[in-house]
Amino acid sequence: MATDAATGAPVAVAADAKAMVPPMAPALPAAAPAAVASVPKPPAPDFSGIDGLTMSRALLYLPGRDEVYARVLRQFSANYGQGVPGLDVALQAGDLAAAQRVLHSLRGACGAVGATAVQAEAQALELQLKAPEAADATAAADAADAAARPLPSTAALHTQLARLVAAVRQRLAAAESPPAPAGAVMGDAGALAGRLQALAGQLAQGDFQAGQAFRQLEPALRAALGAAATARLGQPLQQHDHAAALQQCRALLGQLQAPGQ
Repeated sequence: MATDAATGAPVAVAADAKAMVPPMAPALPAAAPAAVASVPKPPAPDFSGIDGLTMSRALLYLPGRDEVYARVLRQFSANYGQGVPGLDVALQAGDLAAAQRVLHSLRGACGAVGATAVQAEAQALELQLKAPEAADATAAADAADAAARPLPSTAALHTQLARLVAAVRQRLAAAESPPAPAGAVMGDAGALAGRLQALAGQLAQGDFQAGQAFRQLEPALRAALGAAATARLGQPLQQHDHAAALQQCRALLGQLQAPGQ
């Protein structure tokens, strides 16, 4: 009970002290987080149509994970870009067991990426190396026989592997290269078709300058028809397969001249 300061008489105090306190301002709603602009991811490289690469084999283990598949193929190309490490050295040294281990590892790597053509070549070579052991269990004891035995050729394996690595690297580079500036894109489809027709003429004649002509035309083709379509022409050119390149060139001409292009 409070008292009056002058008289000392008791003074009643309001029962509801809260009524004497001014109401607080309502709390402001929490500020929404600032929207972060999403940066679209670049499209994954398109590896379809590469000779000797069966994508369905690899994608059984990587369903819907195109970026992972691209990384695995990039690593494969880095590991085997200069051939099969240790294979020729082992064969020249007559160490067939080491050569078989190298080929076994290669076959495993091929299985991971779906490189069925290279895998078949590696398996055939591995079987050739095992054949003498199966034919004669005492061959290891006869060093003269082993030395006289001709070494199996690795040419087919190296050729198939080099073609695959070149095609994979081309698709990777096509996906990573920035789009051509608008001013650099050839806006006249007729002019682009004319240059593509000239390239077809070079291919029909087996002109080895066709590769250089394609490289000059490649940015405009990629901008007009896409990286995957352009790569389908570049791959046989890298292998100097002018007949296959001419077929792809004519297909691109048809696509370019189709209505809506």
